[in-house]
Amino acid sequence: AAAAKLETLSPLKTLGRGYAICQDEKGAIIRSAKEVPLGGDVIVQLHVGRLFCQVKKREAEDG
Repeated sequence: AAAAKLETLSPLKTLGRGYAICQDEKGAIIRSAKEVPLGGDVIVQLHVGRLFCQVKKREAEDG
């Protein structure tokens, strides 16, 4: 039962549902568009593989 609960909470399970984890070039998690400057590099961790991206445009929401 405990193993099943841990699997449900696993970040990999979340990635499998189509979500992604975005990190800056130092590996810090990005939580807001305001954290990355235009031209900044972003690493996007997917369920299978990673993307290495450069910010061309951003939209930051209030909050």
